[in-house]
Amino acid sequence: MTEPVAASPLAHREPLTAERVSVSETAFLGMLSLRGRPATIGEQAASALGAPLPSAVGETAVAGNITALWLGPDDWLLVTPPGNEAALGTKLSDALTGTHHQLTDVSDYYTAIDVTGAAARDVMSKLMVIDLHPRALKPGMIVATVCAKANVWLHVTGSADRPVLRLIVRRSHADYLWCLIAESGREFGLPPQLPVGRVKLHLPHFE
Repeated sequence: MTEPVAASPLAHREPLTAERVSVSETAFLGMLSLRGRPATIGEQAASALGAPLPSAVGETAVAGNITALWLGPDDWLLVTPPGNEAALGTKLSDALTGTHHQLTDVSDYYTAIDVTGAAARDVMSKLMVIDLHPRALKPGMIVATVCAKANVWLHVTGSADRPVLRLIVRRSHADYLWCLIAESGREFGLPPQLPVGRVKLHLPHFE
């Protein structure tokens, strides 16, 4: 019998590159969903992660190769390099023994699409209603938003003038979102992408 081979949600897509914007998938990131009351799990989680969990809207925390993203008052997404999620899960489970919490491996549920370059904000501003100006959305912040019909978490890294806009999206919406981004970036030279199954992109000026 042949061993199963993992395939990312966007394995059928090649990175898109234009003069001022690029789009690529960062596949197979380890992702753990952690739920619990900060007063109950905060100290133990911080000990296991090497840094306190972020505690305010939009905050993130980095400890080594682990990034903790604040999703809600009792909800965090822990992002690790590919293949590191099992070890991190074990470490956290051991540290949180005896506390009321929920820890779930969601690595297969999501993928990440990175939009980079000087025009990254211009491309994405056509797809979402949140303010992407660096005075409002600084590197290191995370927000929940919607791109047409796709729910995403937008995590900003890089610098104010050269941002990396990482869109964390569930795998069933990944191809749809990829094609939306490509269409939004056509004025900057991104090539059009036909959605799998010819799914409508739900934006009037894309019809």
